[in-house]
Amino acid sequence: MFPAYSPNGQRLACFSVTYPNPLMTTPTTTSLFTVNANGSGRTPLVHFASGLFPLGLSWTPDGSQLVFSMANQSSSGGTFLPAGQENTAFLRAISSSGGSPFSIAGAPNGLFPSVIAGGGTSPADLTGDGRIDAADLSVIFGNWARSGAGDLSGDGIVDAADLAIVFSNWTGDSVSALPEPVFGTAGLVLFITLARSTHRRPGSERR
Repeated sequence: MFPAYSPNGQRLACFSVTYPNPLMTTPTTTSLFTVNANGSGRTPLVHFASGLFPLGLSWTPDGSQLVFSMANQSSSGGTFLPAGQENTAFLRAISSSGGSPFSIAGAPNGLFPSVIAGGGTSPADLTGDGRIDAADLSVIFGNWARSGAGDLSGDGIVDAADLAIVFSNWTGDSVSALPEPVFGTAGLVLFITLARSTHRRPGSERR
């Protein structure tokens, strides 16, 4: 889950999530590992306490560390869902060669971390490649009108508010240089949003 390639493309980091029984009546067990790009050299990094669920993973620009988010697993009616409670999410980092996870100064909590050059983080970098560009727009449109990755505003749904956050943090090519399908969709979404905000419902006029 949440696979992320190292900056040099030679390693892949990923979460392994396992349900102890098929009825999902007991919490998951989760571990974090890295593996070579060709599938060899799997290296376990950390095994988490039962009931913790992953909510994002990213490499630091130099490939020396991994930054990840974990949260208490959501449950309903005795069933443990394949989801984490976002309000309990916390951030940690770990050396990409192994060791113990450690806290990140100034950033104890959060989800879907994206580490960029200079040591800062940008939630708008949904792909974790250090850039906010067309690839991040693809994540937004791929989850449009749903919850999950791309919900940058934290309102529970991927919508125009999240699209605006991506554009306000844009570091990629000029918007005019975007592939036509992406630019066309973005333009349509913004148009619909503006139209809705200015539309007056019938009967709302003062009499």
